[in-house]
Amino acid sequence: SDWSSDVCSSDLIVSNSIPTSITVPGTYATLTGAGGAFDMINQGVLVGNTTISITADVVEPGTIALNAWSEDPPGSNYKLLVKPDAATLRTLSGTATLAAGTGLIRTNGASRFTIDGGASKLLTFRFTNTVPGSNQPTIQFNNGSVNDSLKRCTIESNSSSATYGSVNIGYLSTAANVVVITGNDIRDATAGTTGLQAAGIVSSSILNTVKILNNNIYNFNNYGFYTSGGVADGVIISGNSFYYNSALANTATQYCIYFSSGLNNHTISGNYFGGQAPLCGGSPWTNTTTFSLEGIYATFGIITPTTISNNTFQNVLLSNVGSTYCYPIYIYGGVVNILNNLIGSTTVPGSITSAGTGYFYGLYASVSGVAATSVQGNTITGLNYTSTTAGYLYLSYFSGGLFKVGTVTPNVIGSNTVAGSITYNGTGGIYGLYMPSSNPGNAVENNIVGNLSLTAASGSPSVYAFYIYSANTKKNKIFSIGSTNAALTPFIYGFYNYGAGGVTNEISNNLISIDGGVSTNPYIYAFYDASYTTAFFNLYFNDFYVSGPATTTNNSYAYYRGVAAFYTLRDNIFANKKIAGGTGKHYAAYVSSTGVWSSNNNDFYSLAGPLAYYNATDQLTMAAWQSATGGDYNSQNADPAFTSSTDLHTTAPALNNAGIAVPAVTTDYAGVTRGNPPDIGAYEFTLAPLITTVADRK
Repeated sequence: SDWSSDVCSSDLIVSNSIPTSITVPGTYATLTGAGGAFDMINQGVLVGNTTISITADVVEPGTIALNAWSEDPPGSNYKLLVKPDAATLRTLSGTATLAAGTGLIRTNGASRFTIDGGASKLLTFRFTNTVPGSNQPTIQFNNGSVNDSLKRCTIESNSSSATYGSVNIGYLSTAANVVVITGNDIRDATAGTTGLQAAGIVSSSILNTVKILNNNIYNFNNYGFYTSGGVADGVIISGNSFYYNSALANTATQYCIYFSSGLNNHTISGNYFGGQAPLCGGSPWTNTTTFSLEGIYATFGIITPTTISNNTFQNVLLSNVGSTYCYPIYIYGGVVNILNNLIGSTTVPGSITSAGTGYFYGLYASVSGVAATSVQGNTITGLNYTSTTAGYLYLSYFSGGLFKVGTVTPNVIGSNTVAGSITYNGTGGIYGLYMPSSNPGNAVENNIVGNLSLTAASGSPSVYAFYIYSANTKKNKIFSIGSTNAALTPFIYGFYNYGAGGVTNEISNNLISIDGGVSTNPYIYAFYDASYTTAFFNLYFNDFYVSGPATTTNNSYAYYRGVAAFYTLRDNIFANKKIAGGTGKHYAAYVSSTGVWSSNNNDFYSLAGPLAYYNATDQLTMAAWQSATGGDYNSQNADPAFTSSTDLHTTAPALNNAGIAVPAVTTDYAGVTRGNPPDIGAYEFTLAPLITTVADRK
């Protein structure tokens, strides 16, 4: 009886063996129908790596999922591949009404399963419904599907429900899924009942580990990639293009990448957001509605930083004149490294253009946790806001936790070389770097804010190149901010020091030069103090410079102190070279609230005057300033004779070796070691040798 039993068992295995080469249609009529390939594999045994070749277009009913299969011998870890049979496009389509969250082509614990359309993307999967709200995922991986891949296919859907996505991972999953989705076009439905997809890829479980690589995800109404139910640590989203070329207008806010999970150590890198073709190509992504457009919108964990790097957001047109907001990168929790991203274009003016009144948040991070969020090497440029009543542009915005901004690689806001790299026609305003974080450990170093243009014909918009609550602020450059129209009366602040109670901040080696453009009556503050009486600020070796044409009535200030905070000033240049004319006064220093004040070894200069203001009185001369303040007895009153308003090198003899050494500051703006005694200002310099010519007496 033992022999008989063994024979029967062997016969059973052989009779249920699945061919290693299957055709659909052919060997089986469908993948997902009763008696189809998935049904027979579920009932049978794989005896080797198995290939299903799609030989013709197939209508799929979506009846049967692919389960974890049996193998002979057990534990062989065989692989199952679905591919086209030839260099011919094959389309697998369905129109069935399935249960909520049930995909047309789906796995139920099947591992090592790959769908690969080949280099020419010769497999199209299309799932549509005459009632788009009733449509379900086109492709789905579920319930412990591990080491599965969806490669080089076209995935289409007209589902109007963003809950599941055209590709779904892990809806109601009870086990971890590990899936790679790479090289696909995931898009709207182009046949059947056509229409936009609500969401491209949706992760519905915190158990999912996913890689989203080199896909084109486009024509989605709500989300490109969406973590509706979360993801596990370590998700990689890299090399994808998110764009929009549908003639249909979106009916909701569009998020290219939306993370609602707070987990850690994700990588979002090298993605493109914008245009009507891959890599932000073709005509602009045109949003004709008042719904917002968002590149990356996410919250992350605080244990291991997530990295957002080398992404590009450009070639976008917000054509509606209403309140359409734009958020290229918007982070609202966790700890993040934000590195080398490009928002706009360094070569195409108006790469991001808006005709509306909505706000713009270029790089927004409201973070949490003890570890620092690092913001390095990002560029925000090529913006054009044309509305005469446009809202505010927050080109970068940092709130919450601890930030290191530019400490390794400079961030560039605007341009170091291209005039009018950011243009704004409204009456609201621009914030270059806005930092409401009050963490005393914040650092803002080496950054550039320049070439911002106000283009309105009239009104009083405002520009704050830096607006900082608390940060050690070193070696930054701010310049070329102004109006292109004489009649505009803008408020322009180079460094607006809002401050935070109880903090001590160093502000050193910064270059701040404001000329106001061609406006004949701007309000200009190279440095503006609005801080707290309990705050401490050490200003060392800065250049604060105001220049430009005369004003009719408004004043200008190289340094303005409005609150009685604790200030120590050493080795700074405060120069105002506004041309005389009109009734406006042009101060090198204006101290409206005296407080605790220690100032020496600086340079104060005003071309048109008065030189300064202290204790409710204009101080017309250096001697008057020294007498009123009781300080600055080793300071200078010399024209620094800067090379230009964009180049604050000086060789003024009065400033050479006229400073006092500051132990905390050992190098100048350019990294040159400070002398002892040092030169006043942001740059160390050497005077040219004096050459005396003696007549030949022969």
